[in-house]
This record gives sequence, C-alpha cells and structure tokens, in this order.
Amino acid sequence: MSSDDLERILRALGKRRPFRPFFLEFKSGDRLFVSHPDAVQRTGDLFLHRGPDRSQRIFSGDGVAQVFDPPPT
Repeated sequence: MSSDDLERILRALGKRRPFRPFFLEFKSGDRLFVSHPDAVQRTGDLFLHRGPDRSQRIFSGDGVAQVFDPPPT
C-alpha cells in the first residue's frame, strides 16, 4: 500500500463518529490495533503509532498489506 493511500484511509476512518477501532495488517502478518483516531500520524513517508501504553511503532506505508475494519458489535 502506498503511503498516500494509507493516509487517506486513516483520515477517513479517523473521522467516523463515533470512532470505531480497526487493525492495520502488515505484509509480515503482524497486526496493529488502532484504538484512537489520533494514534497513527504520518511524518514524510513514515507513520508513527502511539499505543495507549505509550509504546511507539514506526513503519512505512508500503509495509501495510491491508486495513481490517471489523463490524461494529
């Protein structure tokens, strides 16, 4: 996925009201839970995820295989 595509998706999902969490799935198979609309920020070609436990993960858009948006419960 390109960085621009990922940014557009993150912007659209972040604007939903009420916000619903979603997952980023990487080409490696790892998943990243996005629990807040501002949890992922873009800086140039890289993205920074800040977790609720203050953990941080930096990744590029081309490492993301898909965005998984589970149905609302």
